[in-house]
Amino acid sequence: MTTIYRTASEELAARAEGPGWLGSLRHAGLRRFEQVGFPSSRDEEWRFTPITPIARAVFQPAEAPAAPVTAADLARFTFGHPEWPTLVFVNGRLAPELSSRPVLPEGTILTSLAEALVTHPELVEPHLARQAGPEATPFTALNAAF
Repeated sequence: MTTIYRTASEELAARAEGPGWLGSLRHAGLRRFEQVGFPSSRDEEWRFTPITPIARAVFQPAEAPAAPVTAADLARFTFGHPEWPTLVFVNGRLAPELSSRPVLPEGTILTSLAEALVTHPELVEPHLARQAGPEATPFTALNAAF
């Protein structure tokens, strides 16, 4: 199974942009995942969780929706208070055109992770790297790889 993830990781590395530390973090995440693999019922924290369906699934990055998402599409998912601050994510990506911009405390930055990697890498690196160290759990390591 790790061959699938290694291949996907190599494909991502070939087309991904970003700071050098991000490539190193992804590589370290994949190495850690290859060391520990998926958890099993022998792992105390996972003994009651069936991991096999997840381990067998082949995941792909989310694609853009076939049709654009509109404010009307989202209306039924609101709480009936259009004045409330709302952040909308479509397939894991911030959709600023569908989000309201809440008043944020001074110094707060609201942007996508992709944009933050370009505009504020020094703010992103310590937080991403903190979770994906040599003791990373299997799913944290796999997440760091991608």
